[in-house]
Amino acid sequence: MQHTFPLKLNTFFVKCLLVLCLIISAAITWQSIGIIQEKVDTHSFIIIPIIILIGLLFLLIGYISNKYMSTFIFTVSLIVLAFSVRLIWVLNVPTPIESDFSVMYNSAIQATKGDFSFAQDDYYTSWVYQLGFTMYQAFIIKLFGEGPFLLTFKYHVLHRNNMASLQNNFICF
Repeated sequence: MQHTFPLKLNTFFVKCLLVLCLIISAAITWQSIGIIQEKVDTHSFIIIPIIILIGLLFLLIGYISNKYMSTFIFTVSLIVLAFSVRLIWVLNVPTPIESDFSVMYNSAIQATKGDFSFAQDDYYTSWVYQLGFTMYQAFIIKLFGEGPFLLTFKYHVLHRNNMASLQNNFICF
């Protein structure tokens, strides 16, 4: 009797989290539909069936992965899928170097040439902790040459590993 209460409570909280995630997902989808309609001048009768089909596809994938895949295969598949999406994004979407990243990137290029005068700039005297990341960028640039591709790629690979650790924590829960 004592052991069933925590199990029921855990099941209740899992279901509440699932419902909350569905509500948040629906709200984000609804907001996205509004934005798409403003930008593209597309009617709802075109967008909503596409979203329903995508939702059904996700349900089918979820059912198949839950029924026929082991936890290990699911985790590996999720990591490969996440990495593939990010790699496609890095290869196809031109990301401009601007704002803080521009300052740090240009400073890293200076550092590879032996010019550390950037450390006296207002940016680095105000935000001293950015020097570490700038020197990390300088190290990568020194090893592999100039160009933001490798830094962008490395950024996404590190985030993939974070996603994998989150997935492992979720599976253990």
